[in-house]
Amino acid sequence: AGIAVSGATDAARAAAALILTEPGLGVIIKAIETARQIFERMTSYVIYRIAMSMDIMVFVVLCMILFPKVIPLTPIMIIALALLDDIPIMSIAYDRTPISPTPLRWRMGRVLGISSVLGVFALGQTFLLFCIGFNKLKTGGAIAGVPITPDILQTMTFLQLVIGGHLLL
Repeated sequence: AGIAVSGATDAARAAAALILTEPGLGVIIKAIETARQIFERMTSYVIYRIAMSMDIMVFVVLCMILFPKVIPLTPIMIIALALLDDIPIMSIAYDRTPISPTPLRWRMGRVLGISSVLGVFALGQTFLLFCIGFNKLKTGGAIAGVPITPDILQTMTFLQLVIGGHLLL
């Protein structure tokens, strides 16, 4: 790749693939560091997104199979979850990502492994809370003095998924 430094001639700038606007080559080092931080942030985003998608999608499918007469989430709740899950993701852009001393590349086995473990734990929490609520609904019980109705069970599940997603991040 051709690189033209600050103050280069017009011919050098025209032939270069990269034109540095500040004096010196230190700009290249800063660009590499920034690129490595961005890559780490993208990895964090992918891990979070896969884990949350597993939690929500597998939970809804399991509930439809195991509890066919109970609707765990309404379509509006699922859309709201998609929107509310994007709020904590914005914090990834501002985290203090360490700069890797070596070049980075996608290690999909690692990414899928971490996100699967996190997704299974999140799914376990959500499903356990739903089962506790469903048991109280069936027996006419209460949690913390609040009688469990189908609407309360949906709200509990929705809040678990929202808060669990924020805590997962």
